[in-house]
Amino acid sequence: MSGQISIQVATSSQVMNWSPVPPFLPAAQPPAITVNGLAIQPSTTAPTPTGFQLVVFDITQTIPTPASILVNEWLSVFPAGNDSNLWTYYGSIYEGLVNDLLSYGNPANQLMILASFGLDADMAPDNEAYATMFNYGGGNQLQTWMKSCDPGSQVGNPTSWVSFPANYILVGLAGVGYGGGSEIYQAAQSSQNSIKSSLNVNVSQDRKVRVSEAEAVSA
Repeated sequence: MSGQISIQVATSSQVMNWSPVPPFLPAAQPPAITVNGLAIQPSTTAPTPTGFQLVVFDITQTIPTPASILVNEWLSVFPAGNDSNLWTYYGSIYEGLVNDLLSYGNPANQLMILASFGLDADMAPDNEAYATMFNYGGGNQLQTWMKSCDPGSQVGNPTSWVSFPANYILVGLAGVGYGGGSEIYQAAQSSQNSIKSSLNVNVSQDRKVRVSEAEAVSA
């Protein structure tokens, strides 16, 4: 199968506080993902303002037809409870990522789009997800994230939620290996309350699928 797939991803993160009264957290501002001009959105609203949108395509199908979409869902970070601002269990989003990639279609034929939204820089992957993201083309940007954060460390005040806004986007192919995909990691500077990032990628859809022509922009 041949053809060119044009992918655009834009996302953001911002400082956010938790409230002890409903709705507890602000409304989600999810990523905008388009593939060959078609908006790719899950059928439900993101349940929290923090997490990832994961989209997985079968590259043996015509993308982005419905038959080609294996996964299109939210991987969301929830507070520990209605009376808690803690994101102690944020690691479940990475467990979900790995499980989805193993559970749908032939993993050798997967094209993955992973886009964070409303993320705190310290909500970093565990080692299993870290290795999985390398397999799908993560590289230097992913390493920069991991080396510059304190995984699982949340600011210790009773209303903290996102204190260090950051974005990570990865477009990659199963088995392409370290640096073979297109990625961007950006964290807000100390003077910023938010960070916006975008990634534009062209993918050649054939039996030697490759990711090329990446462009990353922040604002």
